[in-house]
Amino acid sequence: MLTNSFFNDKLVLVFDVKLIKQKEGMPINKFQVPKDVWKDKRIPKETKYIYSYIYTKGFDRIITDINIGEIQQTIKIKNKGLKKSLDILEQLKYLVYQEYSTGMYTITLN
Repeated sequence: MLTNSFFNDKLVLVFDVKLIKQKEGMPINKFQVPKDVWKDKRIPKETKYIYSYIYTKGFDRIITDINIGEIQQTIKIKNKGLKKSLDILEQLKYLVYQEYSTGMYTITLN
């Protein structure tokens, strides 16, 4: 589940996705975005939030389709800003993306 929280008038994204193990008796694990992304100083904060959204949406799949409208419900961003953030993440080899129509992207997580 993706929830929004406001902290000091800034949007803070809280990701709370739980994975349930196939076998009974196995504990429920909390899903977390890789810490490498949060520690990487080359990535702007807004881009980290975008990566977290993409990673959360497509964690169990190799390829994810998103559009700008989905992300705009969570983060205030325009298509040009999203494209710039995706370029940064692609250069740092966190993902590969392709824009197949204006504002619509196919993303492969690495």
